[in-house]
Amino acid sequence: MSRLGAVFNVHKLSVTSPISKADATEVLDTYMMAYILGENLNNMTLESARESNAAMPEVFLAWNDTQKFVEGVRKTIIKDEVDGADFASLAAVVEAVGEQFGTFQDLECRQMKDSLVKMEYKGTGRVPLSEFYKPALEGSWTFQESSSYLRSLGALDETDANHPSVLMVNYIISHSNCIASSGFYSVCCKNECEGLMGHLEEKIGTPEAKPSTIADLIPSMPAPSVTTVSSRLLTRLDEIAAAHSGTVPLHGRLFAQWMHYVYPRECPYPHISGTTAGRLPDEWMEVSGDDGTATEEEMREHVAKAANAPAKFRAVKGDLAVEDLMPWSNEEELIIVKPAATEDLRPASSMSASLRSIALLAASGSLAYAAIQSLQSGMKAASIGNEKCMV
Repeated sequence: MSRLGAVFNVHKLSVTSPISKADATEVLDTYMMAYILGENLNNMTLESARESNAAMPEVFLAWNDTQKFVEGVRKTIIKDEVDGADFASLAAVVEAVGEQFGTFQDLECRQMKDSLVKMEYKGTGRVPLSEFYKPALEGSWTFQESSSYLRSLGALDETDANHPSVLMVNYIISHSNCIASSGFYSVCCKNECEGLMGHLEEKIGTPEAKPSTIADLIPSMPAPSVTTVSSRLLTRLDEIAAAHSGTVPLHGRLFAQWMHYVYPRECPYPHISGTTAGRLPDEWMEVSGDDGTATEEEMREHVAKAANAPAKFRAVKGDLAVEDLMPWSNEEELIIVKPAATEDLRPASSMSASLRSIALLAASGSLAYAAIQSLQSGMKAASIGNEKCMV
């Protein structure tokens, strides 16, 4: 409401009087421009707002689609036969837009992925940094992040320091591509790997599984790019299980790495905790003091290096395995560490039913006696204070 009210102030319109259809369209354009770019409307003039609106098709490639999306929402709330709008009806429009914008924004994310796939290096989910920068050097507003900013996001593969590449999925879901940021949330690209993990979780039903169970589910996974797994990756799956008493923890770093190697276009590479710091471009600049956008000199330097690079894999036909470019990392990280197996305290199978009954009766009596003694002690010591307990 406050943002919409600020837009009305920028356009010098009254929030208590109806406005024309043309004014309503311009108000919604300004609202969306500020929403997407995170602009401070309180410091904006009408002239600067109109200049920013005019530049949006170049600044935000999905601007024309965004306008169509907003217009479609407007038509569902304000009928065409109504000539104009008021603040309340436009407030209903921007509220609905906010609720639906994340799903709409995913269309642009998919377009971005399509663009990166065209530059991808031999099916590895990686785009050489030299190729990544070429659209920007040709005048595009996309793919301009500096190598230092990409590194901090965890989107830069520097296994070959002389020929770095961009981890496609890590880049797409990074903070660099989040928009409409506020103090409460940002609208970011969806992580396609979550859908794949959801499929595994539903089919397996437990937090860990045998390697064979996982391998059998791969052909039915909702990912069109992969239907089989190489023998080398099946061996990796067995190695993960061997380190965890024969089963693979589905929510560990090693399995996330395995998923990245199988689905390099859908699953991000899991960096070790603490080695990356996802920040929005403005936050990155504030902390590092560096601009998150690469200079033209930096872009051209990477392009020139690539032109003189040896043809290491040029003779290889078809796709390469990710392990051909990035060695496997054996560092594991688990959300929950599985407790070590404890000694079996159950009665031996040879114990008769009567003996088990006696043992249970004795145990119950001991517990009851201990409870009574504890209660009496507690009553006597009530004046001392509360004890610290762990449940």
